[in-house]
Amino acid sequence: MLVTVDKQYVYEFDGYSLNIARRSLFRDGKRVELSPRVFDVLCILVENAGELVTKDEILSRVWADATVEDGNVNRTVSTLRQKLGKMADGGQFVETVPRYGYRFVAEVSMASTTTKPEESAAPRITEAHSMRAFAVAAVVLIICFTAAAAYFVLRDRGAKVRTSSKNTLVRLTNGETDDMVPSFTNDGRIRFARIVDKVAYSYTMAADGSGAAREVSIAGLKRGLWSPDGKLVMYHRDGSDTQLYLANSDGSGERQLPFKAGNSSWSRDSKSILFQQFLATERGTKNSDIFQFTIANNELNPIVENAAFDGDPSLSTDGKTLLFVSERDGNIEIYKKDLTTGIETRLTNSPGHDSYPSFSPDGTQIVFNSDREQENTDVYIMNADGSGLRKLTDLPTNEFVTSDPWSADGTTLLVVSNATGADNIYKYEVELFDMTALTGVKSDAFAPSVSADGKALVYCVGVSDSNSEIRLFDLESQNDRLITSVATGGCTARISPDGRQVLFTDFANGNTDVFVINPDGSGRRQLTIDGSKDSTPSWSPDGALIVFVANRGGDLQRTSLWLMRADGTYQREIYRGEGSSLEPFWSSATDQIFFSNDEIGGRTGNFEVFAISPDGQQKRRVTESPRFDVSPSVSPDGKRVAFVSNFDGNSEVYVSNTDGTGRLRITRDKAEDTSPSWSADGLQLFFTSDRTGKRAIYRASLN
Repeated sequence: MLVTVDKQYVYEFDGYSLNIARRSLFRDGKRVELSPRVFDVLCILVENAGELVTKDEILSRVWADATVEDGNVNRTVSTLRQKLGKMADGGQFVETVPRYGYRFVAEVSMASTTTKPEESAAPRITEAHSMRAFAVAAVVLIICFTAAAAYFVLRDRGAKVRTSSKNTLVRLTNGETDDMVPSFTNDGRIRFARIVDKVAYSYTMAADGSGAAREVSIAGLKRGLWSPDGKLVMYHRDGSDTQLYLANSDGSGERQLPFKAGNSSWSRDSKSILFQQFLATERGTKNSDIFQFTIANNELNPIVENAAFDGDPSLSTDGKTLLFVSERDGNIEIYKKDLTTGIETRLTNSPGHDSYPSFSPDGTQIVFNSDREQENTDVYIMNADGSGLRKLTDLPTNEFVTSDPWSADGTTLLVVSNATGADNIYKYEVELFDMTALTGVKSDAFAPSVSADGKALVYCVGVSDSNSEIRLFDLESQNDRLITSVATGGCTARISPDGRQVLFTDFANGNTDVFVINPDGSGRRQLTIDGSKDSTPSWSPDGALIVFVANRGGDLQRTSLWLMRADGTYQREIYRGEGSSLEPFWSSATDQIFFSNDEIGGRTGNFEVFAISPDGQQKRRVTESPRFDVSPSVSPDGKRVAFVSNFDGNSEVYVSNTDGTGRLRITRDKAEDTSPSWSADGLQLFFTSDRTGKRAIYRASLN
């Protein structure tokens, strides 16, 4: 049980003086500034020095009127440790008792406040002393700001947010109160919870942080959790801390919900709510499990049950996989559960506290929080199978995400940080791989293709509305030269495996046909002459054959795969599916032709990547996505395929294993990223992007 001592006393420990009544902390006569919640936690620990204080006890005292998770306690204690520093013997003031709570271990004595030690110890500030202190503070401020400027873009009250760069925290709120649990609305605004007088209220603001105001769409709503489609909201009312309600977003159709919920999230289809709930066990203790409430039929079902703590639930976009944290193996780690098979898999293994895992919208990566490296919390990201761990934030303060932190297009995270004292909301535009614009090539460059030896790049340049150029760029010497001019259309070009010829398409005599030319621009020859459209050719590994697509056969709306010899003879169809086949790529390592086709789903535009043998007999599906996957390019070792997908609303470059597993998004930008091509060593991808407003060729480093 917590002890509360008469606050007319000053607590003294290891050079510190804590006056709870005056809410002040001094060390050796100098004031130590603490945020309100950090101060409250210090008071509880000092009042109960030497005794275990559980996380639940701290939550009930410091966050009595707010629904938060025990990760808030971890982060606040971490901040307190940073503020206090080390004891004289080098130890920490606050000891962590794993799985239970904390203990204040410094020796504490008490003195009456009538002596007012902090007033007698604090120097009297004269005008001259004040000006000198201001000057010193200004120098310190400049130094601190310079050190932090590379990481933070801060915003003064009422000012517009500065333009951000990738992997940078951009501050959106700067209140002196805590702002928490931010998420994007489906119209691009941001909802969050603001703590006012220890009570959490729902607020909204614009995406740039302006116009923050309390949510008033439903009369009496205190704190709400809106569905992804914005049509429903689960909420607490003013005056009620336990009873939950569900209503339409305008307040109509309100009904009480038959459960109490801890950390909660919606399914991406807005049809169910997932939440953790503490229930009494047979031993009389409480344990948290995870439940799912289905809106349509009011069904309430457990989906994770274990004798240990389970919490922080979050579903994948397709609703097939659940992410959660559990203490079942002695430490809080991240797990995933296949809801079809029921198989649960542990994803993390660290001595720290991991929390709030959330799939990126495309399901390829998981963002979460952890204090595994230092005692402060940072944001991490990993692949969906737990591999590829990367640290996104790396500051001495606490940075963390909460439920549903992603923008719909998967480019931006909403992060909470206490870098300036109170918890404030920041945005973080994610770019996991180094992206470099290729210099030396012509402006308005697109459709890059790397030679087999990795020394040259052929690409297209838009010259006018009716004409393009095919050019060759030497990646070693940086020399760039014209190969030939073509009519603007589907400009594509590929160097032969031996580097002696360039395969391309051009619009000639009323049709698009396949041509070949020497790299110096000589020896141009037309290989196909047909009344149909022949396009996107690709060399066989030995350069003896060429695969291309054509809309021959009477159906001009459907293209099929065709094969011919390198001299243009023996043209024959090798695959005609129910849909259109596009952009074949002949893998040198697997001797398979990768292409995209929209036959899945009855030709609804849902193109997927397939692989087929050169004789057209053995076909297999590689990708599976609700949106299109196109433009395959296979790595030189034949193990991975790069392609373009618009899963999150715009074209991005992805990579997967050639069997379709291990799907991973490479580019994260609001621009259109297209036409991937591998470097010879398989460590880089060249692609086209208009992220600066004009098409250019970029290089992504994958290592």
